[in-house]
Amino acid sequence: MAVISLFLTRRVSLFVYHLGWLLLLSFKEQSSCLGQIVDPQMMSPTVRFEEISQVELKNEKTRSHNAEEIQFEPENLYACGSYGQEGVYAPFAKNIVTSVFPEIKHGENPISLTNRSDVLKNNPTKNDLLIKYWKSSCALHPDVFPGVTLEFSGEMIFYDTTLGKRTYYIGPNDDSPKSLSVSFMATKFNLLTPSEQERIIDHSMKPKSLKKRFLVYAASNCRAHREIAFDALSQIGDVYQGGECWGLKKERSSVKLSTLRFDRDKGSNNNALMYRNYRFALVMESTISERYISEKILNAFLSGTVPIWYGAPEIFDIFNRQAFVYYNVSDPEPALNYIAYLESNTTAYDEVQGQPILAHGVETVAKYFSFSDALGGGQLKKRIKDMLSNDVLY
Repeated sequence: MAVISLFLTRRVSLFVYHLGWLLLLSFKEQSSCLGQIVDPQMMSPTVRFEEISQVELKNEKTRSHNAEEIQFEPENLYACGSYGQEGVYAPFAKNIVTSVFPEIKHGENPISLTNRSDVLKNNPTKNDLLIKYWKSSCALHPDVFPGVTLEFSGEMIFYDTTLGKRTYYIGPNDDSPKSLSVSFMATKFNLLTPSEQERIIDHSMKPKSLKKRFLVYAASNCRAHREIAFDALSQIGDVYQGGECWGLKKERSSVKLSTLRFDRDKGSNNNALMYRNYRFALVMESTISERYISEKILNAFLSGTVPIWYGAPEIFDIFNRQAFVYYNVSDPEPALNYIAYLESNTTAYDEVQGQPILAHGVETVAKYFSFSDALGGGQLKKRIKDMLSNDVLY
């Protein structure tokens, strides 16, 4: 019995001895690893930061490489917002999406999620895309929608583009990982027929108005700066009213009615038809803010008239400044004198009317209008797809 007890005691002691060595070696190994990370005596901060930067650079290269391989390709198109007053923007958003994603299902007739009943009878997935006009009614909040939400705005800036984990924005905003700066004018261009687009792009196909009358002003939102300009222009020649607004002076004897009128139901294309009888069209923006450019000047160019315009300075990177008159409301005399000169000099007017429309030709097309591969190599299309693909990568 004593022999057995001694044998067991030695075995236990030997086990404890080896266990102690194992624990000690393990502790030293862990201490060494920790020292490499946090102990300044083991590794200088400079070396550590360089290693971190190299890792981040490697990760960034991996993400860039993956961006070329992993693209968000939505299966079904959903839409929010009524087809009433808010719905006037629906065709613009839908047309951009179908240009960027021509294979998407329900592209021509997006599945509505405006009412709660719409949500119950449909089953959207993480691979679907929801288009929504900024602040329009929707039965499903973007954070609840399982797929990706793309919000559009023609005239309003998105003041907070951090809302919605899988929500992205297209409108008159700064470019960011979640937002792409696109003017309403550019979305209007995307709605034009190929032949209409050619008339803007190809100088040899530029339209020319019939030049029967001096000037037309078609607006339903009577902003003071436009009304004052209209009154001043009425001193140069006979001016025509094509909308609800006709200056601040309200002297009917000095304002004539256009035979064609602005018709909201027919859309802005009706304005292009109206403008073609006039040498000039007053098409100032209603809202003066950075990056905001509406369809007004585009309609004037489509008609062949010379636009009289005021708005964001970005216009000069899109349209040839020699092809229109920039009317500075803070200093109107230079524009008024120039318009009076053109009205009295047919040769000078024809030179302005004959100018190319775009500021930089094909470069302008690629930068501002390339929603499809057929225009500018699809640069904007790629930027939209890359933005939405951030959702896949991160």
